[in-house]
Amino acid sequence: MLREIWAGPPTAAECGALAERLGTAVGVSPVLVELPGRAFLAEGPREGTAGLARLVTARAPVGSAELVVVVAEITGAPRPRDLAGPLERLLNAGEVVGPDLRKAVAKAVLGVLDARGPEFRAKVVLTASRRAAAWLVDLWLRRVRSREEQARLLEVAIRLRMNGAPSERLDAWARGSPLGSTRSRFVHDPELLRGYEELVRPRTALWDRVRPRLMWKRE
Repeated sequence: MLREIWAGPPTAAECGALAERLGTAVGVSPVLVELPGRAFLAEGPREGTAGLARLVTARAPVGSAELVVVVAEITGAPRPRDLAGPLERLLNAGEVVGPDLRKAVAKAVLGVLDARGPEFRAKVVLTASRRAAAWLVDLWLRRVRSREEQARLLEVAIRLRMNGAPSERLDAWARGSPLGSTRSRFVHDPELLRGYEELVRPRTALWDRVRPRLMWKRE
């Protein structure tokens, strides 16, 4: 019966009213447990969905509610190191929810980090657990589409190398990608420019070895 009632996406306000009435009983039904996640899927990372999730987690340990609470914490975290704990909790809670909610949460986290810029993103990777750092890098690599996204991710890779913690996957991606005019992005920052040149140097050195042979063949 509950599945029929909630056949359409419920609003956070509707879910909150039901959770208030049920109290701790909100955890007795799989459908009720899904309320915070379904509201998040319908409305996204808004204050209403975060409030509902906090309401539910105060009454019962619910994976989908924990995910929504963690997204709110990540959104409001003032410093990169403040994300280390929430990211770990996010990965733990993500193991017990459906793929649609995991995908929506990942998209929300990506949006939060994108808004903070490459330097913040690099510091998050540096302070996160190895598992969380690998998860973020995987998300970024699967999402790269535009030239701007490529340039931002390249800067993350450079900053990680500058801090003595290079990402093998990001470095391999950078060396294997057509970087085009991305060098011009770093010409006004000597440190970043040096980091860029060190990152792509293996490819440049290979070209320098091959080029004389190509010129000799043309003669």
